[in-house]
Amino acid sequence: MELSYTDTLTAEEYGDLRNSVGWREIPAHQTERGIRNSLHIVCARDAGKVVGLTRVVGDGGYTTVIADVMVRPEYQGRGIGKTMVSKALEWIKSSMEPGDKVLVYLMAAKGRESFYSQFGFLERPNGRYGAGMTQWFFSSEEEEE
Repeated sequence: MELSYTDTLTAEEYGDLRNSVGWREIPAHQTERGIRNSLHIVCARDAGKVVGLTRVVGDGGYTTVIADVMVRPEYQGRGIGKTMVSKALEWIKSSMEPGDKVLVYLMAAKGRESFYSQFGFLERPNGRYGAGMTQWFFSSEEEEE
């Protein structure tokens, strides 16, 4: 394994990786816009092939989201996800100016909460915070699974 980490990928690489982990397909034009508008990308490659990705998205102020943490199934369990999330969090911290406060959000896949707990993320709901919530919108008849 010849792992390297880059900050770029193509819409085609993103779609292929997303498909490999069984996530819903996103149209290429939206993928391109999402990649272009990301604050930061951590892309894991093995001999050039994309095997993992995470994106940092946000308002550039105080709200940041860790999104799209995915690793090809045949590469899972090798520390790639941990390295990518660590690199994303390092980037967020290095972007802060003295006195800044940044709230980092993420949505853990069911059963993956403990993975994010190692980085200091709190599970919700808890005694202080309610549950995280999501909603998909579709321009066609497709429905959420």
